[in-house]
Amino acid sequence: MLLAMSQLLKLTKDTSADAFIAFDNPALIYREKVKDIFGLKDPLVIAIINEKGIYNQKTMALINSLSIEISSLENVDPDRLKSLATEKSIRGTSDGMEVKLFFKNLPKTNEELKNIKSLIDDFPLYQGSLVSKSAKGTLIVVEMIDDLKAEKTYQLLMEITKKYSDNDHKIYVAGEGAISGYLGSYIDSDAKKLNPLAGLIITLILFLAYRTIRSAFLPNIVILATVGSSLGLMAYFGVPFFVVTNAMPVILIGIAVADSIHIFHQYYEEQKKYPSLDARAITVLTMNEMFRPITLTTFTTVAGFMGLSLSSLMPPFQFLGLYSAFGVFVAWLYSITILPAFLSLLPLDLKKAKNLEKSDDWFSELMEVVGKKVVKYPKIVIASFLVIVLVSAKLSLFLAVNEDRVETFDHSEPIYKADKVINKYFDGTNNLDIMIEAKNIEDLYKPEYLLKIEKFQNFIEGLDTVGGSTSLVDIIKQMNKSLNKNEQSYYRVPKSSDLVAQLFLIYSVSNNPTDFEDKVDFNYQKANIRVQLKNGLYTSNKKLIIIIQDYIDSHFNNKDIKAYISGRVNLNYHWIKDLGVSHFKSVLISFLLVGLMASFVFSSFVAGLFSLIPVLISVLIVYAVMGYFNIYLGIGTSMFASIAIGLGVDFAIHTIDQIIHLFSTHENDDFDEIILKFFPNTGRALFFNFLAISMGFGVLSISKVVPLFRFGVIVALSVSVSFIVSLVLLPALIKVIRPKFITSYKKNFKVSMKSLVTIMLFFCMSSNSNAIVQGKVISGLELVQRVNNIKEGQWVSRKLKMVMTDRGGRERIRKTITFRKYFKESKKTLIFYTSPSNIKKTSFLTFDYKDSAKEDDQWLYLPAMRKVRRISASDRGDYFLGTDFSYEEIKKEGKVEVNDFTFKNLGIVTLDGKKVYKIESFPKTKKLAKNLGHGKQISYMDPKINTFVKVETWDINGNELKIFEAKDIRYVDGILTRHILEIFNKKTKHKTTFIFSEVDYKKEVDDSVFTKSTLRRGVKQ
Repeated sequence: MLLAMSQLLKLTKDTSADAFIAFDNPALIYREKVKDIFGLKDPLVIAIINEKGIYNQKTMALINSLSIEISSLENVDPDRLKSLATEKSIRGTSDGMEVKLFFKNLPKTNEELKNIKSLIDDFPLYQGSLVSKSAKGTLIVVEMIDDLKAEKTYQLLMEITKKYSDNDHKIYVAGEGAISGYLGSYIDSDAKKLNPLAGLIITLILFLAYRTIRSAFLPNIVILATVGSSLGLMAYFGVPFFVVTNAMPVILIGIAVADSIHIFHQYYEEQKKYPSLDARAITVLTMNEMFRPITLTTFTTVAGFMGLSLSSLMPPFQFLGLYSAFGVFVAWLYSITILPAFLSLLPLDLKKAKNLEKSDDWFSELMEVVGKKVVKYPKIVIASFLVIVLVSAKLSLFLAVNEDRVETFDHSEPIYKADKVINKYFDGTNNLDIMIEAKNIEDLYKPEYLLKIEKFQNFIEGLDTVGGSTSLVDIIKQMNKSLNKNEQSYYRVPKSSDLVAQLFLIYSVSNNPTDFEDKVDFNYQKANIRVQLKNGLYTSNKKLIIIIQDYIDSHFNNKDIKAYISGRVNLNYHWIKDLGVSHFKSVLISFLLVGLMASFVFSSFVAGLFSLIPVLISVLIVYAVMGYFNIYLGIGTSMFASIAIGLGVDFAIHTIDQIIHLFSTHENDDFDEIILKFFPNTGRALFFNFLAISMGFGVLSISKVVPLFRFGVIVALSVSVSFIVSLVLLPALIKVIRPKFITSYKKNFKVSMKSLVTIMLFFCMSSNSNAIVQGKVISGLELVQRVNNIKEGQWVSRKLKMVMTDRGGRERIRKTITFRKYFKESKKTLIFYTSPSNIKKTSFLTFDYKDSAKEDDQWLYLPAMRKVRRISASDRGDYFLGTDFSYEEIKKEGKVEVNDFTFKNLGIVTLDGKKVYKIESFPKTKKLAKNLGHGKQISYMDPKINTFVKVETWDINGNELKIFEAKDIRYVDGILTRHILEIFNKKTKHKTTFIFSEVDYKKEVDDSVFTKSTLRRGVKQ
């Protein structure tokens, strides 16, 4: 526990909408492609509203001051900030076209203010997107450098904007970037309030149930271990804290005490039965009775959570299910070990045990009254529930899938109000991107394609909820108008593609060439239409996307030009549309797993069906309530069922197991009397179990995160129904039907214990042992030595193609012939450049000495000077010949200097469908780290070929630096050879690819090759 909890400080948060969609989802992959092509980001949007109008000196000064202060923030990209103070107008002059800021200096006269208004009115591109059409508001659009710092950036913006708000100006902060940022602090605030309150309520319930300090205090140890271990394990494996996992601590707090309640109940029962025994004997008797039922309920609860994890398409739900299941296991482990250990050491409290037996215990009396009614009127009970089921089935038909991300927040929150204000005054806060892709480079200069895009835009802008759209067509029309004395009739697409090209050329003469990168790519082959929507509701946007896609298929796409939908709204549409399927799939899997588990442990299929009755009814009733009150199946509500199944079935398991136990010990008693014995004792324990779980989830009802609020209320309702059905309907059914599994207790019990052992072995065998192979833990050093032991041949000749790609995707290609040979004291390498022409015949020779104390020798031949120049030895971390590889990476050829690093085996993980070892390494000294240029590496070693297939590198400050991958690894002349090496620099966004061909290990490389004279004369190709 302490080991896991030590990782808690490493826990990170991911509040982005992208978190809800799988990383390999085509919609996400394509959206990322579009973002990369056009440099798009999810911005923060600041709205300045002045009901008197914005064209006044005070508002202009506010816009300018805000723009300056915001652009200086650490995580704000100043070059991408857009406001009236930073954007330019395109206007016509007597001799051509002029591109100037709307105002360079603050306007001081009414004439200057009117001029700004005139420029905006004459520039349709900014009407509704930068300035409201009513002229009562304007926007400042902010892009972040690092989206992971959205929370801090949002908080800084809120502090800044608060300073500038006054009686005339209302300032709001919204946008997807703001939502992600606000959610971070929202989650923290929520967790600080919910978790302590849940713990307090549970403690009070425990004290109320047994009225002892030990019964209130000891279960809190189980809670601490359960929650701490689960969150710690998440942090260890780098799993972030999502919006929905904010519910996980509260869930686990409620579950963690369930076993404790039943153990304490049995603990005091045993004291009443055997007052002469000591604490240790009482504890042993208690656990003998309780081990089986709490183990059964643990497995069924785990099954419910695993149903959510296995079936969900969304990572947050997958992780919530997985780590909650782990938490349930920890709760069980501590309940059967640590809790009994404490109880065996504490003195017995016989007085308290006897007090719990007194007739004035109204909890027991209440349960006894319920029991008598159930036994007396079982058919009425069954009929009543049958009516409820039929009505619920009817109402559940009104259940619908829907979601709106901004509805995550309480309607009183600033972020919610900001979103509504911006949607009211401007084109909208929700973005839909449509990428246009032509067949050939510069096709988007052609008027016929531009007119096609214009017609498409006009169609889109006529659809409901669309506020507006922008594209390169708007820019072209504005420039064309400007070149024709601002005559409105020229606000159209030119008739000549040459003229279109010249318009952009004229613009680029004195302006930033990246001004339009969000609208068109470098080659004028791809363009982006950004559509602004006033509504983020899934059901609304679903209709919109279907209509747009139908237009694309029917009226736009042909063999020469195509359109593809992307953007935030489209991404949300894709993950939400799968929400219903994912939900019902998880329900089905959870029912199946729980039912099979119950059938297995009771050795009866009928018993398994009986166990499912309470959760079936509870889920159906929840659907009915949601349908009746128009509660959508969304982020929070969709995850309730699997969890409710796993929790609710516990009541059924305890009920059935205890009734079986009563029949085994009172087989000669009257059938009704045996059932009645269940209610005062086990019924009482189940009642407090129900209180703990339902009130634990009920705590979520005060959450300001709306999905968690709905989730908490719905799960509490579901658990309540499961408890009532288990307490009332199950005994009634057992009395009426008298199933055989109730009376065949001896056989069932024996098989059940055998089944438990089988299940436990299955879980142990199927769990990922990570770094353990055949019972032996392999050290990181041993794994690295395996890599170093791979033979690489005494000599080799080969051709090498170097492909260097910049952040824009433009390539530079160099071709070489290389030779390498091992000598007694050194490894010598020679590289000849064969292309491009400007560096052809340049060559590089290096002697890499085994003695690390001896400095390597390096020479470079420059054909333009016809001279060989000795160059100083490079640091191991220096970049190699203008590539993204370091000298160390090239010289070592996939191996590692073991004396320079400390290694740790992090276990086995899956990479590209293969099981590989994950190895962490750190340079032993800071000086060495500086020389190498990195402070940490994570290497992935394929144990089948003992080769690093991927290496992730961090700089000495802990920032992500590079990712290396080896591909096309195969044997040549009996030697394992890496034919493709790729390295991506995460800071510069540059990539280098080495492609080896014509590799020859057989033909010996002559010693004379590695001389300065060979550098001059070259080698035969």
